[in-house]
Amino acid sequence: MSDNEQTFGLDIPDKVQRHGSDRGLIAGAMNTPPPKTMADELSLTSPDGLLHGRDVLAQMVSELVQMARSSDEQAPATEYAADLCLKLVQEIQHSATDQELERLSNGHRLLLAGYFYGKLTMPDKNRHAEMSRHAIADIRRQTGFWSVDAERERGKQWMRERASEIWAEDHAKELRIGEVASMVHDDVVKEAEERQGQGDEGPHKHWPKSLDKIRATISKVAPDYATKPGRPPRK
Repeated sequence: MSDNEQTFGLDIPDKVQRHGSDRGLIAGAMNTPPPKTMADELSLTSPDGLLHGRDVLAQMVSELVQMARSSDEQAPATEYAADLCLKLVQEIQHSATDQELERLSNGHRLLLAGYFYGKLTMPDKNRHAEMSRHAIADIRRQTGFWSVDAERERGKQWMRERASEIWAEDHAKELRIGEVASMVHDDVVKEAEERQGQGDEGPHKHWPKSLDKIRATISKVAPDYATKPGRPPRK
């Protein structure tokens, strides 16, 4: 068991081994586990009170090495940010003195303030969707398994959500289901191309593409006015 595991009370069985000393990835069913998309909570206190700044930084490193993969700007947003954060934390570990990280020193207060502020923020809807896409694509690449039925259902859910967004912006209540189906179809084509570029072939191969199937899929979320016969008068 490593010093970090002893310090923070991590009880990891001996039969579970870690890959390398710098990344801390736990071996599991997959040879190379996908990166974590979110970090676990940090422990800031012990029975003796607040933890020293170095102990907090050590926990950050333990989490960040499971999230970072590449400093390439083309890497997924969370991996790129985790890699930059990891470098910053390691630089602080190397350059800061114990006195500068002592409990309730300015350095310690700044470290806690940054951590708490980060907990108050959240990614916007588009960034959250991006994080989810990358996580799913990574799992698919690592496991090589995702049933066709599950993939189709994932596509249908995406279409229903996109249609709901379009109708939510239709303040004049003019868009019929056929029009929205056509708009969703165009978005599906773009989404499939984008995900294919990220290594996720599921949408391209298995998501419904015909207008009839898309129309049937989004009918579950269509407002009443969108399914009435005839076109409403344009205002």
